[in-house]
Order: sequence, then C-alpha cells, then structure tokens
Amino acid sequence: MLCDGRTETWRVALRGYLERTGTLDILKPGKVEIPVCYGGEYGEDLNDVAALNNVATERVIELHSSAEYVVYFLGFVPGFAYLGELPDELVTPRLATPRRSVPREALGLQGGRLGCIRCRLRADGG
Repeated sequence: MLCDGRTETWRVALRGYLERTGTLDILKPGKVEIPVCYGGEYGEDLNDVAALNNVATERVIELHSSAEYVVYFLGFVPGFAYLGELPDELVTPRLATPRRSVPREALGLQGGRLGCIRCRLRADGG
C-alpha cells in the first residue's frame, strides 16, 4: 500500500474521532409516535396492499397501526427512517418501478420493513 501525507492526516483525524466516541451524548432508547393517515390522497396504495396480501383494507390499517417498530437506522436522506419488522400479513414487495416523487412524510412498505420518508419523529412527552 502506498502512503502519502494525506493518508497519515486521515489516520490522525480518524483516531481523534474514535477517541471522542466515549464522550458523545447518545440518545437513550424510547418510543416515538408517528401519526398516520390511511387511504385516499394520504395512502394511494392502501387498496393494492390489501389486495396483494388478501386482507381487507381495515385489516391493513389495524395491523400496521397496532405494531411497534424498531428504528434500524436513519439514512439515505436526512430524516429517512428504516423501520421494521412489519407484521407477516403486511410483507409487500417493492414496486417494480420506483416512483419519481414521494410525498413528504410518506410511509413505504419495502418487503418486511417500512421506510418513513423525511419523518418528523416526535418523542413521547414532547
């Protein structure tokens, strides 16, 4: 491996970041409530999800809204939360062709997981 001055600069910087990780203020686990509207302009895929999974739309809403999800990580774009796991009855394949535009604060079923597009997550009590 060839090393130049930049490599050592990066090594020093990375070592500094790693040494500080013990002093970072990490968020404590807690519950977050995400308000959801279903159907019509707020959920154009509700009927498709119900049909694909051979359940009534009311059952989709019941299953989705009664589950507790774990935030696996945030990424892709600021505020994009990867949540899981969906109840088995809601596991739905991704669209064959991704949408070019997705409304702010939309929820997307992605196999057994849920993507929250630009979520405004609000912790309990605040």
